[in-house]
Parts: sequence; C-alpha cells; structure tokens
Amino acid sequence: MINVSDQLLKESKENQDYYVTANVTLTDGTKLSLKKENFYLDGNGIVDSADSSSFPVGVAIEKTATLSLVNDEEQFLGYSFNRAVFAIYMNLELSDGKVETFKRGSFIVCKKPAIDEEINLTLLDYMSKTDRSYETNLTFPCTAGEVLQDSCQTCGITLGDATFKNSDFRVMKKPTGTTHRAVIGMVAALAGGNARIDENDLLRIVTYQAAPKVVKLVEAPWMDASGNNIYDIEENEIIITKEDITIGLKLEEGIDDVQTDIDIITVTGVKYTEDERDYIYGQEGYLIDLKENQLLSGNAEDGVNCIGRILTGFQILPFSVSSIPIGYATFGDAVQFEDYRGNIYRSYATDIEFLFADSTNFSCKAKSVESQGAEYPDENKVLIEQAKEDTRQKMTAYDIKLKQMNELAANTLGFYFTIENLTDGSTIVYRHDKPTLKESKIIYKNGIDGFFLSVDGGETWKSGFDSNGDAVLNILYAIGIQAEYINTRGLTAKDNDGNITFRINADTGEVEINGSSVYIGEKRVDKMLEDMNNTIASAKNMTLQLSNDMQTIASDADGNIPVYKNASCG
Repeated sequence: MINVSDQLLKESKENQDYYVTANVTLTDGTKLSLKKENFYLDGNGIVDSADSSSFPVGVAIEKTATLSLVNDEEQFLGYSFNRAVFAIYMNLELSDGKVETFKRGSFIVCKKPAIDEEINLTLLDYMSKTDRSYETNLTFPCTAGEVLQDSCQTCGITLGDATFKNSDFRVMKKPTGTTHRAVIGMVAALAGGNARIDENDLLRIVTYQAAPKVVKLVEAPWMDASGNNIYDIEENEIIITKEDITIGLKLEEGIDDVQTDIDIITVTGVKYTEDERDYIYGQEGYLIDLKENQLLSGNAEDGVNCIGRILTGFQILPFSVSSIPIGYATFGDAVQFEDYRGNIYRSYATDIEFLFADSTNFSCKAKSVESQGAEYPDENKVLIEQAKEDTRQKMTAYDIKLKQMNELAANTLGFYFTIENLTDGSTIVYRHDKPTLKESKIIYKNGIDGFFLSVDGGETWKSGFDSNGDAVLNILYAIGIQAEYINTRGLTAKDNDGNITFRINADTGEVEINGSSVYIGEKRVDKMLEDMNNTIASAKNMTLQLSNDMQTIASDADGNIPVYKNASCG
C-alpha cells in the first residue's frame, strides 16, 4: 500500500518532475545516500508488471527498476555495485516548497553496464530471491498458508500477512520440477489473485476485489460506494483508484494514446484438468485455465470451487493508455474510462511502466474474447537477467524478520505528529504518515487505554495493546515466549533444518510427530513400545495356581478332557 497526500494528488496533475533518491547498501556493508544530483534526469524508472499475455491470476510479480547514475567525475570509482541493495524513493516538489517523498521498495542490482560518464543499473525487487528450484522439508498434506510461509522462509523473504483468502486450503501433494516463485504464484491463485512485494519488502497476496461494472453515466457526478460525489467525469478522462484514493486526469492534462477493446470480458469460470478429467466452476465461455497449478492435485474440486467463487463474474477490459508521471500507481489499481457516448469502462492496470520526468504507461493485457484460451503463467518463467544468490544460508523466520526490520529502520521515513486535546485536559497523541491526520493511512494512536495501529486511516485498528496488557498482533517473531497458558488452533514445530517435527492440524485434529526420539516422562516412546511387545510375547506361557478344594475341568460330549501342554498337577 502506497499512500500519498491530497496535495500530491492535486499537484501530480500539474507537476511532471518527479526525481529519484536512494539509500544504498553495498555487499561489503558500505552505505551510500544518493541525492537528486547523483542521478541523470532520464533513464530512471520502475516497471510494476505481471508480464503476462493474459489477465494475470497466480503470478508472483517481480518489479524492475532502472537507474542512471552520474559518474562524470568518477564519483563512484572504487565502489562495487555487484548485488548492491537500493532502497528507492520517489520525490515531488510541491508548490509550497515542501517535498513529498514515498518509498517504492528495495531492489537488488542484477546488471550494471557503464557508458562513458554514466552508470546504468538494472535492479529487481525481492521477488527475484524466489527464482530458485523448489525444495522443501514440508510434509504433505499441509495448508496453502504453510506452503507460502515455508517458501518465504526458504527464500529469505518476510511474509506480510499471517492469513489470506483460502490460506487453509488443503494441499495434498508436494509440487515437483518447479521454482519457489511459481509455487508462490500457485498459492496466490488459490486466493483469486497474485503475489507481490510491497514498498516495505513484505510479500503480500493481493486478491481481486469485487468485479468492476460497466455503467451508463447520467446527469450526475460519479459517486463512490458511499454516495459521495468525486468527479464529474468528462470525455477522455482517466481515473485511477488506490484503495479510497481517486484521481482523475483529462486528455488535455496529459492523457494520450488511449486504446481499448470494444468488448468487455466477463470471466465465466475457472478450469483445471487432472488425469484427463476436467474440473470446472462456472460455465463454458471465458474460462481461466489453471492447468499448471500443482497445488490443486488430489484436491482439485475443492480448489477449483475456491478460486471460481472469487473470479466468476469478474469483468475486465483490455486497454492501454499513456499519461503524465503518476508515481504512486501500482499493479492492480482500478482505472476508469469514458467514451463519447458517456459509457464508463472500468478495468485494472496489470502493467505499469513509470518513467521519472517523462510518462506513465498503463495497460491491461487480458486476451480478447476471440483469443480466449486464457493460460496460467508458465511455472518456469523467470527473467534472463535475474539476480541470483551466490550463497544461500539457512535462516530462521526470526532471522529473516530481524533483517527486514533492520533494513526498514535504516530506510524509514519520518512521521507527522498530532495532539488531540480533550475537554478534561488530557490528550490523545497520533503519529501518522501524511501532513494531516485526515489524509493519513498509517496512524498510531496513543491514549490511556492503549496503543493502537491502523493502516486504513483510522477506519479499523488492526494491531495494538491495551491497558490490561492484552495484545492483538499480525505475526509475532520472538526468541522465547513464557506464558501462563497458550491457546492455539494449530501448532507447528521445526528443527534447524526446517523439518517439521511436530504439527497439530487445526482443521482435522490430526497430530503428526516426526522426531528422531519421543519421550513420555523419562521414557522413550520406542523403548516403551518395545517393552510392551516383550510383555505381550511373554504372556504366551501361563502358570496357574489352583487354591480351591475342588476344580472342574470342562470335557466334550463324550467325556474326553482336552490335553493342556506342559500342564501338571502337584
């Protein structure tokens, strides 16, 4: 989620001159703070794209950045940019003299040719870490959430959300012959969306929301879901929407090269084929084919139903459009068009190419109805110029989160401060990400009853702790936890090599124990079983002592007494 201020929304239509800055960490630990003057005006940009020929579902999206460094006086002589990490920021000077700055994430250098006085860098975001063969110590069946957590830990990426849509889906078989990036995409498909790395380098599963509808413009301004007037949409206007931020740009303000398909595409269902059997949710028409999603194998019907319920009825419109630079636009943002008859078309930007001080190109590359055959992205598809890890060390989830938190701390932006004075003389303190509380998305609220965090402008408070000492968190990373009691639906324990040694499945109640030795009290379970087997074996020979004055022994109808081997009377 990238949040921008109302001032930036207004001035981005008038001021096209974004510029780039970056904090750099070289592989030897050297830190560089690159300012505006360290970059040429041209040659800097970010591509946020699914890179797919069809409407993307189940893609692990990798952003690409290009940077042009000024080296006319050999400023960077002696510095090695091999696999350097750039935390990239966008900046726009506002009319009041202030500068709006927001981060676009961390990128790893994968290509670095030098031409005369210029160093041209190509960089990939942290999704590039997943371009490696799929290897796992997970035991299957397991949940889609466990598959994603395991891939993130294996590849050294921090997971942003503990749960997501259909994270409890039961994966029956281990994927083979594939990559971690492809598997992450398969998980995202189960959520009816895609995976991407956000500006804080957290992996997010982004589920497509309610289908945009084609509507007829009447004699009233366009209204949002709450009925609030937003814009009087006019001919040749583009509207880009992020969460609840909306900006409209007309043709004369910088919109050009508008191309759209004349037919709206409506997804009629999804399809998966296993062992020559087709599993279909919905009906024939525009089906999204999930044929490469190995996570459905063995549980195909449930998987197809999970995805189909999300995507069936979804409407999209293939389009392309060029505009003035809009630095805060990202993959999946909603875009609207209006034709000369007043019809409004809504779609999604699946490919965004942002060029500093130049333009932004938006497009949705969904196949037309004529060439429907929507294909699932090739699981082995990776960029030729991908960044590869020279060494891969085993890291715990705690290590990975600690590393990500240190990077976040090193590259963090400042906060704004608001004090609310109450009638009794007390105060509530807010820390927020934009100049005013109203336009902020990230808000920390501190009062006598607790400390609370909101990422939607104060509509909801997703994390925090209260005056009773109770806490609500997303994912807790800790070296040790001591508690009077722990109440959990499920539990997973792993050894240092990532092997699951103990797991409780919250959905089925199954308990798995895969330890090399298991103890109950001071006794090993395998030794207890051995002793039990020996006891049963020794019970085959029995000695009876008869103490009564008279004993009867059963005979058959003819009076014959059966022979008792090794029995004697004394």
